[in-house]
Amino acid sequence: MKKAHYSIPVLFMVFIMVCLPGPVSAQMSVEAHGGAGYTSVPIDDWTGRVAYDWNQFMSQGYAQFFFTKLGNILVGAEAGYQYFFWTSVRIPYGYTTIYRTYEADAIRIMVVGRLMLGKGGFFTEFGPALYLFGDYTDFGIAAALGYIIELNDKMYIPIKFKTAYILEEDYGLLPLGLSAGFGLRLGK
Repeated sequence: MKKAHYSIPVLFMVFIMVCLPGPVSAQMSVEAHGGAGYTSVPIDDWTGRVAYDWNQFMSQGYAQFFFTKLGNILVGAEAGYQYFFWTSVRIPYGYTTIYRTYEADAIRIMVVGRLMLGKGGFFTEFGPALYLFGDYTDFGIAAALGYIIELNDKMYIPIKFKTAYILEEDYGLLPLGLSAGFGLRLGK
């Protein structure tokens, strides 16, 4: 696993957030999401050993806050937790065997843009993300395709298929998942 600190992506994300126009209250909204899926990853490469047991079930929980609009794109921030997978390996040690389990999970921080597709409730999301794994940070690009179910003028349910490509040293993590949430429009 690559143990690096990505100061350039962090500075880029801060630059984007600082250079955006001020909030427009009619466009502000907050959302909470939960979801699950699968993480595509070369398990043996990730651990550096042959895995004897693993589970690539992915789960996530996150919040989004949209605070401004650039043209047709809602712009905001996202923060949350993502569990990618676990794997176990056997390590020969003399006359015995040591069993070790690895887990991959991270805190995700991202700048997110949402583009509504036409007059219906379909939308797409995209943006750069930082994944804070315990003792190192990886950069990724995330994207989603979703649909909004309107409950009333202020409340809605966003449902989406979300994926990302998380850069690693020699390979990448590719989480794929469905999520649903609850959204609330703030202001006018």
